[in-house]
Amino acid sequence: MIIDKFFESIKKYYPQIELITIDDFSPLTLPDRWPVKARNKQNRGYTYAVNHGLKIAFKQADIVIVANDDLEIQKGDLDRFLKIKDIGIYFPSDTASGALDTFGSIWGMNKTTFKIMGLLNTEYKHFCSDKLYYQKAVKKGVPIIHWRDICIKHHESATYNLVNKEQLLKEDLYKFEKRSKGLNSRIKS
Repeated sequence: MIIDKFFESIKKYYPQIELITIDDFSPLTLPDRWPVKARNKQNRGYTYAVNHGLKIAFKQADIVIVANDDLEIQKGDLDRFLKIKDIGIYFPSDTASGALDTFGSIWGMNKTTFKIMGLLNTEYKHFCSDKLYYQKAVKKGVPIIHWRDICIKHHESATYNLVNKEQLLKEDLYKFEKRSKGLNSRIKS
């Protein structure tokens, strides 16, 4: 199981990292040994799960890494995240990054950055929420740092039902395009 491999690699190579799992009504049965901090009674979407995790994590941590559950982490991949000192949103390349993913399947920041940035916009359940977060960072002067020399293997859609994914994509793109047209019309006038 891919998500179990992710959990095992983190615990093996980075035992000092506390994993905070938000079970967003997953269709998968999560192993009992996973440290699930919250279970939703319905799928509320990626953005809600990320925000929930950020709220929990930044109560006690100085650095938080947001990661999909279907990543294959190798020893050394997360070392730079653990050394984040400066303000910024940091992310490596991954094997499944697409045009809709600004940061890809793994990104991180420190507590000072989070205090500046706050939570993701919950207008979007999954897609486009990080695009807005990126735009917010640019407006607030928060650096975006892409570590192109690291590439993490992403087993795309390990927890997605393809019908759900296509519907979420359609809904979020519609909202994003509508919002973008509104922004463009305000800029022109």
